[in-house]
Amino acid sequence: MKFPRRFFPLLVLCGIALPLSAAEPADSGTEKQAIERRAHAEHALLMDAMAIAQSCQQFMLEQNKDSAAFSVDPRTGEVTGDIVVYVKRITVGTVAMQKSLQRDGKLVLRNPEAFGGADITFNAFGQRTK
Repeated sequence: MKFPRRFFPLLVLCGIALPLSAAEPADSGTEKQAIERRAHAEHALLMDAMAIAQSCQQFMLEQNKDSAAFSVDPRTGEVTGDIVVYVKRITVGTVAMQKSLQRDGKLVLRNPEAFGGADITFNAFGQRTK
């Protein structure tokens, strides 16, 4: 016989001991929250890549250059370098694996909360590559 978890305090007060198998599975609210948090972090990483890549493209177009230099502080998300005019901050924890982006180069970002902390590669326009 299965008892809903809401009855457990009442059953314990009455001195009835139940085996753990009699309990319904715990509410998976924390599991859902973890999945949602990971999904939000992954979406944020994709948006960060687009912001950085498009900022680099805009800088290169306006300045007639072949590359744009930048750096990201993962503790604050602050962006510095050539593209600071276009993007000032990205998601905290995101690490840019290089210091510049070439016109047809690749951008590699990592965030421990997204995609299991793996390096994710994007093209020069911020689109994820395989």
